Amino acid sequence: MYLKSNGFACVVLCCVLVGLSGCSGSEIEKMSDTDLRTKLNECDYQVQTSSVRDAQTCHNYRRECARRLQEEGRFVCK
Repeated sequence: MYLKSNGFACVVLCCVLVGLSGCSGSEIEKMSDTDLRTKLNECDYQVQTSSVRDAQTCHNYRRECARRLQEEGRFVCK
């Protein structure tokens, strides 16, 4: 019984850590305006059948563009 509950705790901890690492967004925030614009253009030309991960990444790029416009007054994306 001890191993089962310990294993469950390990799984829960891993899920929490993965979830928190996805929320930081610091890599995108550190990205240059040019790189962000390039990545967003790549998203615009992706095939409609892209993966869920790719769709989420593109959403994060769009959100960062909106954040830069709202908070910093910089229009870096089309």
